[in-house]
Amino acid sequence: MTRMWTHLRRLWKDERGNATVEFVIMFPVVFAMFLASFESGYMVLRSAMLERSLDMTVRDLRLGNLKNPTVEYLQQRLCSRTDMFEDCERSLTIELTRVNTNFNNLPAMNAVCQRRTPEIQAGIQSNTVNTGQENELMVVRACLVVDAMFPSAFMGVNIATSDADGTYALLATSAFVNEPN
Repeated sequence: MTRMWTHLRRLWKDERGNATVEFVIMFPVVFAMFLASFESGYMVLRSAMLERSLDMTVRDLRLGNLKNPTVEYLQQRLCSRTDMFEDCERSLTIELTRVNTNFNNLPAMNAVCQRRTPEIQAGIQSNTVNTGQENELMVVRACLVVDAMFPSAFMGVNIATSDADGTYALLATSAFVNEPN
């Protein structure tokens, strides 16, 4: 029995392998934080590219460069301005809202985002986009559903994940006033 106690005491005092134990405990935490920071940085980059594409498309609308645009044409214009998004046209939802002078019909805070379905919500019934009349304020919102790079990461973007399949929604909003002729 004393021999066993002597052996256990020797194992207890042995400090070989301490660094390995610390590494095994800390590596998953540090690596998860790295993945979460990389994912959130990439999400910010995607969001900035969507904002830029929407602003450029809205500029064409505001200047009247697009004559009788359709929802599909607006999608094509917006998606052609960035090549960061896979299957952009199928994952994009565009919503145009005319705001009256009382500002009592502003769009709701939670945007309607289609989950990669062919139906596109444009705020109107027809396929042709109504860009409003002179001196009317128009609010344009785009919602793009993108895949997370690391959907199994437990921190970071998973807070913003909107679906269980590892996708999240990027929202971009722009507004313009139709100039008088």
